[in-house]
Amino acid sequence: YEVAIDPQGTAMVVWAQDDPVSVTSVFARRSTAPGVWGPVERLENDDVGGANWPDVAVDPQGNAIAVWTQADGAETGFWASRFTPSGGWGNREYLGPTVSRGRVAMNSTGDAIAAWIYQTSYQAEPFWGIYSARFSPDCCWVLEGPVHGLAPGQVPGTYEAPGNASDVGIVMDARGYAAAAWRETEGLASILVFNALTQVGPGKFIWSTPYRVGGTSPFTQAVDIALGPTGYPVVAMSRSTAGGATDIYTYLVRWDYTPVTGQWLGYPEDLQAAARNPDIAVDGRGNMIAVWAQADSQGTRWDVWTSRYTPAKGWGPQELLEEYSSSDNLAEGIAPQVAMDPSGTAVALWNDYVFPGYSFWTVYANHFR
Repeated sequence: YEVAIDPQGTAMVVWAQDDPVSVTSVFARRSTAPGVWGPVERLENDDVGGANWPDVAVDPQGNAIAVWTQADGAETGFWASRFTPSGGWGNREYLGPTVSRGRVAMNSTGDAIAAWIYQTSYQAEPFWGIYSARFSPDCCWVLEGPVHGLAPGQVPGTYEAPGNASDVGIVMDARGYAAAAWRETEGLASILVFNALTQVGPGKFIWSTPYRVGGTSPFTQAVDIALGPTGYPVVAMSRSTAGGATDIYTYLVRWDYTPVTGQWLGYPEDLQAAARNPDIAVDGRGNMIAVWAQADSQGTRWDVWTSRYTPAKGWGPQELLEEYSSSDNLAEGIAPQVAMDPSGTAVALWNDYVFPGYSFWTVYANHFR
């Protein structure tokens, strides 16, 4: 599941769920005011194979784009559908083959960019790479090219043989420039990698050489990216050391809108130890909210935590959004997501097991003003 909020406070939520014929399908629901939800809508009707891993983005006009993976018996494809307030959800469109989840971002003009994991090869060896496509309301989806891997004409040695990519995140600013961050394996370890899509001519954009952040230790586990203060991308990542401890860091990335990758500034902000699954959102004034799952004091269950950043004070205290409680039949909270509108209003979602017997998952939400 994922959630996005436009400047008017309208939220769009997408999720995957078993349908009546026991095939996983992708659904969406729109909220026009706190507590006011429209009907649940199914975004695809193909019961040959399951649909999964949805993501959604919105623009200031209330338009939305959802993406997801879907199997058809022969391959798993990456699909997209566009929502407009006047016309609702349109037909789904096929973007390309995939082997894992993808993400989508929109800017203030309604343009969008999507990135997804696909199988490719390097020197005859298969690996998981990242591909992207750009959407314009005046036209259509257009393939943008590989985000991860060796580009044609790249200088040897500037980026070594790529490892398998996963957990890709992507953002897009009003000019159409984009940034992607992902986790990449390197031997038995994994690292954080960043790339920027920049303009090289009228209507022409290219991905630059991927930039590897740090070495192979500690190990990157999960990645999220958002447009932060002054329009710079902010990356949140969970990482673990060889000893098994985990924490969450945030990085501010500077890019100069040339075909050169950004530069990592300063030292990361350490939010919390023994944590995983970070997600981050930013409002129009540079305030940020991070959410993550964190082990309890006994190390047996996971709770959902949050912290808020302001440009004046940095990261504030960590607060519980959800914790295990036998009285309300909730087992543990995992996989939190958060979205903010320009005024700072935020919505956080997370999954909870429901007792007795861990019988099913459900989605809970919390609202910040």
